[in-house]
Amino acid sequence: MYLSRCLLLSLLWCLASVCTVHADAQIKIEKLVTKKYEQSIHVSCEVSYYLHDKVKEALHNGIMMSFITDLELIENTPNWFNQVQARYQKIYSIKYHALSKQFVVSMNGEDRSYPDLFSVFYQQTRLCDFRIGPISATQFSESVYLRAKVRLLTEALPLPLRIKSYLSKDWRPSSGWTVWPM
Repeated sequence: MYLSRCLLLSLLWCLASVCTVHADAQIKIEKLVTKKYEQSIHVSCEVSYYLHDKVKEALHNGIMMSFITDLELIENTPNWFNQVQARYQKIYSIKYHALSKQFVVSMNGEDRSYPDLFSVFYQQTRLCDFRIGPISATQFSESVYLRAKVRLLTEALPLPLRIKSYLSKDWRPSSGWTVWPM
């Protein structure tokens, strides 16, 4: 009896902590828009970034930070395990250059400069674009949905900050998975 109560309390604590982390998400996917073509889908999403002051300060001090956007095309199956039809990722890095007083965003080998963090993250809302394809007609069925997630790539942080990211949720901004029907 005592063991079952302890197990139940620990399960409730785990569920409460998962809900708290999602509620405090510092990155939020606001909207996802899909445009279907004959054999492909164009997906764009609006993302809002609410980074903790510690993360912004580290960026201003020249620490490079990388963010990753994950997008998955999932098909519901009769069993409990949904099938991933396609998986896409985009990684971009932000670094502050003190001499030019500019933030430089690197993505796909291309660098762009911005005067402040607001401009960086405003631009990133428009860079959340994916072209998914080629896709067969069966993948356009009602049982298919999209899910997306944006997060700070903590594995790319310098070691002292990586350790902080393991201990503090302020250093792990993430949107969590957001799901949309097709």
